Amino acid sequence: MLDEASAAQLIRANPGGSGPSAGRDDGFAFTHDKIREVLYQELNPIRRRRLHQRIGETLETLYGAPRDDGEPAAARSDEHAQDLAHHFMHAGDLSKSLTYSRRAAANAERVFAHDEVLEFLVQARESAEALHRAIDLHAIDEAIGDIHETRGTTHPAVESFQQALAGATTPEARARLKAKIGNVYCAVGDPRGLPYLEEALAELDPRTQTHALALVTALMGRYYHWRERRLRWASARRSLARLRRVTSSLGRTRPDADIGTMRSPSARRITTKGASPARWRASRGASSALHKPCTARASW
Repeated sequence: MLDEASAAQLIRANPGGSGPSAGRDDGFAFTHDKIREVLYQELNPIRRRRLHQRIGETLETLYGAPRDDGEPAAARSDEHAQDLAHHFMHAGDLSKSLTYSRRAAANAERVFAHDEVLEFLVQARESAEALHRAIDLHAIDEAIGDIHETRGTTHPAVESFQQALAGATTPEARARLKAKIGNVYCAVGDPRGLPYLEEALAELDPRTQTHALALVTALMGRYYHWRERRLRWASARRSLARLRRVTSSLGRTRPDADIGTMRSPSARRITTKGASPARWRASRGASSALHKPCTARASW
């Protein structure tokens, strides 16, 4: 059969090979990926699942067997976790799919391949959900949220953390997840994060969660800082309104031009050029007095 397939140019000899056949001279490869795809799709679904199961078990045995060079079997199994997760998922072996998908996600995270991390975590989540493993679901949802937070995608991160929060069973886990949600919101200045931080601050254990407690305290300080800054902005706007009234009382036809005196000394010199000494002193005094809040705002 191999000779016939080779004569038809469906397969070709691949002496070097890769994976288990590396270094052997009896390897073959398809001449084009489309040939492999067509043959794969023509397989009976039951036969396809059985083949995936046999391949997965064979690879698991191969990579789990001891080697002469002393390399741990567990390390080699983790190294090929991506292939094992693929075959066991398509075989319908949910338990092994869950195990190797999480290992593959950890391998991808070590090299910052976040797209692959999410792919394997979603695969692991599907297996855990089908197996009704609530503890695994909780851990996977939190891990997905961590990756989204690292990528800077706020909404998916919050959604994943909230799913994990719904499945949390201990006060420590709930407090930690609330702190993470507050942290994600805080990064984009969203006020919805403050209630989560306040609840986390009340629930965190100061004996065992000192790092999270310090982070929550710092994040709440940022929220209070922003609140103070908004108050300063409101004060500045009131000052601008007073300045308009003052410049209008001086008889200016364009009172908004005097607003520039709050922003730039050069603009102040331009707007007061040619004015009478009395008017110049009044304008300078008013703008100097109102310039102080803006100077304080810029220093934040």
